[in-house]
Amino acid sequence: MLTDVQYLRNLFGHIYVARDTDGDGVPDDDFRLPLDEKRFGSDPKKASTDSSGMTDLEKIMSARWVPTFLTGMRDKVFNPGYPPMWRMASKTGIKLATPGTGYAWPKAKVQDSDGDGIIDKDDPYPIYPWQPSIKRATIKVDGDAADWDSIPAVGHFNTGGVVCTFKTAYDVKNLYYLVQIEGSLRARGVRGITLNIDGDDDGWYVGDDNLDLRIGPGEDGKLVVTKAIAHLCSSRGWPHFDEGNPVTRTHKAKVMKDGKEVEEAEEWSFIREKRYGTKDDIKFASTTLGDNIRTDTIEIAIPNGDGTFPIQIGPKHTFAHAIYVGIPDKGAVPVYEAYTMFHMECQ
Repeated sequence: MLTDVQYLRNLFGHIYVARDTDGDGVPDDDFRLPLDEKRFGSDPKKASTDSSGMTDLEKIMSARWVPTFLTGMRDKVFNPGYPPMWRMASKTGIKLATPGTGYAWPKAKVQDSDGDGIIDKDDPYPIYPWQPSIKRATIKVDGDAADWDSIPAVGHFNTGGVVCTFKTAYDVKNLYYLVQIEGSLRARGVRGITLNIDGDDDGWYVGDDNLDLRIGPGEDGKLVVTKAIAHLCSSRGWPHFDEGNPVTRTHKAKVMKDGKEVEEAEEWSFIREKRYGTKDDIKFASTTLGDNIRTDTIEIAIPNGDGTFPIQIGPKHTFAHAIYVGIPDKGAVPVYEAYTMFHMECQ
């Protein structure tokens, strides 16, 4: 039987002792590890470098910097030629790099890393300036982005002269998405967009409430919905209908009556009978403006609560999504951190 030490060594290799002057869990300066205070830019003599009460380790852990295939992909897209994270700790003589290769990092000495007005200690997403909530609004799906002017972005992508902006909204009938792609024809090359929606925010590989939506070029070259697969990751078959969601959700809404603001119960009812939705059940409109500098505006309406797809959202309900942009020769590059969902609450 293995001892505890032998077990750890068997799993993780050799065990070393590293100097940690301030006792915050981050080593001062040790090339054998993938990260330390020196490379992170934090103060090795101060457990909370930004003086907010958030320890340096907590700040580091607010970003998923552990090397993976997709984080390596972002290195290639955003910082070509930059040493990948897993080579930073090697003993091959490669110059040790500073963090920030290809994906967002918290700032060690700044209390508000993303500049959104919320300090990292209190921010659910310290490295994203986008707020984890979506507005209730009815959008006319006609390829005109005017309806979206008052709705903030929930994602942004900028690489190689191509800029993608993502917005989302909802009402009792639909979950809406806006995608805008801007850039020169030479620099473009977006070959598709993947939208993964976790309808109940319980994990992409959990339950039947997941929708995989793909946008790509149609026969005429214009972007269209090419695929919509619902009820993924079912334990009862693949794909399968979601039978576990509540059929009715109640929300207290503030309304004006006789000149006074009062609370009334607002009930959102959903149809239990479900069917297999397809891409043809999704409303889609797109417009293209410009010649050398082109802007594509894409609007999508996904049925909400009618049984077509596993989308049953209402006020105060949380759901999550992940967005990937297909870049030629680089694969699917995530808008958010690799292998993570962006969690949002309906207003």
